[in-house]
Amino acid sequence: MFDLATAIPGLLQQFLPTVRQEALRLVEDGAVLGLDEVEDEALAEVMLDQRAVNVRWAKGEAGWHGESDIEDAELHLLALCAVLVAVQRRAAREAAEASTGPDLREFVSLRLARTVNPDEDAYLSKLEKRFLRVKQVGHILDQDMVRLHPKWAIESVEPLNLWPEIPATVREFWDYVALALFEKNLPVPSFLRGVADVDATRKRLHAWRQAHELPLWRERIRNFALDGLRKLPKARERCQLRMMVTLAETRLQSKREGEDYFSHVDPVGLRRLYSEQMEGALALETADELLLRACQAGEDGGLGEVWRMDGGAATAALAGLFHQPGLADRLVTLDEVPFARPATALRWTGRDGEGEGTLLMKLITEDGADAPLPLIILHGVETLYLSADTVFKGPRWLADEWRVEGEVSLPMPALASEDGINFLQQLGVEVPVTLGKRIRREELKVRLRAYCMAKSPLSGAEFAVMQVEALDQRGVVKERLGDRGWAPVAQEETMLVEDAIICRDRGALLGAENVLNAFRVVHEGAVDGFRVRLTKDFPEQFQAWAANLPADVELDCDTRLRSILADPLVARVRIEASQTETIDWFDLKMVFEIEGVDLKPAELRRLIAARGGFVLLADGTWRRVKLELTEEQVSLMESMGIDLDEHAGEVHRLHWRQLAEGKAAEVINPMAWQKVNERLTQANLEMKPDVSPNLGFTLRPYQVEGYHFLAYLAANGFGGILADDMGLGKTVQSIAWILWLRERKTAASEAPVLVVCPKSVLDVWATEFGKAAPSLRV
Repeated sequence: MFDLATAIPGLLQQFLPTVRQEALRLVEDGAVLGLDEVEDEALAEVMLDQRAVNVRWAKGEAGWHGESDIEDAELHLLALCAVLVAVQRRAAREAAEASTGPDLREFVSLRLARTVNPDEDAYLSKLEKRFLRVKQVGHILDQDMVRLHPKWAIESVEPLNLWPEIPATVREFWDYVALALFEKNLPVPSFLRGVADVDATRKRLHAWRQAHELPLWRERIRNFALDGLRKLPKARERCQLRMMVTLAETRLQSKREGEDYFSHVDPVGLRRLYSEQMEGALALETADELLLRACQAGEDGGLGEVWRMDGGAATAALAGLFHQPGLADRLVTLDEVPFARPATALRWTGRDGEGEGTLLMKLITEDGADAPLPLIILHGVETLYLSADTVFKGPRWLADEWRVEGEVSLPMPALASEDGINFLQQLGVEVPVTLGKRIRREELKVRLRAYCMAKSPLSGAEFAVMQVEALDQRGVVKERLGDRGWAPVAQEETMLVEDAIICRDRGALLGAENVLNAFRVVHEGAVDGFRVRLTKDFPEQFQAWAANLPADVELDCDTRLRSILADPLVARVRIEASQTETIDWFDLKMVFEIEGVDLKPAELRRLIAARGGFVLLADGTWRRVKLELTEEQVSLMESMGIDLDEHAGEVHRLHWRQLAEGKAAEVINPMAWQKVNERLTQANLEMKPDVSPNLGFTLRPYQVEGYHFLAYLAANGFGGILADDMGLGKTVQSIAWILWLRERKTAASEAPVLVVCPKSVLDVWATEFGKAAPSLRV
């Protein structure tokens, strides 16, 4: 095999680098199994994509050649290369072990006083593979440490500094690895605890680590000294900021401590303010800091210290500032005074244009005067209109408009629709007479259609489809709720034959948009509705959801879903009793009667067992049952030990005395009850004979009760069991009972008594008979 190990470097050169790299990965992952090396031959099994490939390398007259049993050419080469890498790894490991004395396995086995188990052996193999890799590449990475401990964090692709020079043995390698794990608070495998001397390894590395970190500490100390030379202010400097706003631009202004007036901030000044603020050198109020942060976007190519009022980001940012009450005195006009803020709001008014087919709209104040123009529109939660010295509140306006410079001209045809009429009404503008005459109002109502889809042949899952629709007064579907809200079912002409403008009252639609929130619905375009999976809990969810639907939402279900909303079936219970082959016992079974439906026995049992819950029947409907039982019936069944959870048809065997107690007549049919009464009249329930004077012992009170019990059983022809703790005299009670039986019979009718007992206590019974009843022949 020495010849193959020598020839491997040359043989590996025949393979592409990518093949050699993949073969190395296979060997490290343990894909080469059963490597067997004999003279002039190497055999192994390589796992490729869950397939075992048999590989053979042999030496012939022309040198070494390989073969495998896989037809794929690429996989054939990969398998051959992997075996060569595995042989090379084994040879390197054996050489290392031969030069460094006993391996780590032997040392661990000696410490444990046993051989390592398969899991421990696998970890040691993993450790040896990492060691061999370190010997080859000359360093160790985070990726290697992850193989040895899964919680090791990968922080870099650079080599780790764990040792001054590459370890010579596996044991030395483990010393360094164990120290690294210890310093990361990561536990080592329990069987390797104490194998590495962590403290000794740390002391051995102390001088090397100190020399390694010395240049870094010198650099850090030098930088610290240089930072100390920079002159920092002795106290935080107070600074005030404000924004001067005009209809053309907005500028940031500042006034530092000791200055008498505000001045414009240039780009250099903005960077200085930003730097000082980050270092804590400025004493800023909250309003000042808010303004500075709004301008800091200029450092990244944003707004900066000067904002151009062109309807873009500057206008949106300014709107945000004007909506902050705390900045009212920091936003000033060109006259350096805060903007006036009237309590009254602007409003739109309209009039017919000079030409036909136009509507002229303008903004006016509360007293009817024209608003000062131009105005900049500041959109937000509250729409503001900004003039040169005043900020007005006003109605919401078109989002793409940011400036008002005069009257707005709107074409009448654009307003001759439902949206156009709603637009004017939201602005508070009176609808022109020519349009008002054409308006016809309709009220929409909401209908929710729900039905079950056919079961999927692939997945077997079942789904219900829910469609939320808006209907007009004639019942025609006009809109349907989709994944993006309400949408018309089909494009329709607003202008009808009679030239009417239909305005629909969509108030009911707004409340119906969230009706499906109770389910995890998914919009399904193929059915133009929402799909929900039929799970085990779906019936209960659907019933509760349907009960809480808004009053103005109409629910239309198919037969299957309608069965969930139906009233529960009413089941009445009666008990049938039949006498068994013995006279003492009756067989009872519960019979459930449900009117109006024809159910199979299996379905009936499932309904009863569900205890009022929903059950999916064979016809696809869901049903539930309500048991109709009085409190007296329930109490009686509990006293008789009959569980209502038991299925109909199952037999419960009870003794006639259990039936004679309580109110069994209320649930048992008359014929069975008559048999119980007959048995009751024949029974001798008060059987308490005296103890025979021929008994050689005096019975204790509890033993007398046991004797009476046995006599009672015999008198009524019952079977029974006398049970008590060991040593309390059951044998004596039985002998007293036997004496009573013999004394009741005449000499001519005396019959033997058979005692059946284990062979080990025969002598005990014979002895007891001799003591308690010597007159009896045993």
